[in-house]
Amino acid sequence: MNETLSPMELGHKLTLSVVEAAALSGLAKALIESALKDGSLKQVKKGKATAIKRQDLEAWVAGLETTTAEPYTRPAELSETL
Repeated sequence: MNETLSPMELGHKLTLSVVEAAALSGLAKALIESALKDGSLKQVKKGKATAIKRQDLEAWVAGLETTTAEPYTRPAELSETL
């Protein structure tokens, strides 16, 4: 099942799967999994099932460091050939 999840469909849920957390946050599933593995994103375990509390996801996303990309400048050797 490779269904695309809409944040609107997840609006009512208090706990989320990894796939749902990725869809809601707009971040890659691999990044969510990595954060769970390193403990920076909390998880709830019930048997083999993993759930992420929505409030924990929101707090984790809010704490992510933001960066500003450097503007692209064309290398001099490429500028000369145009």
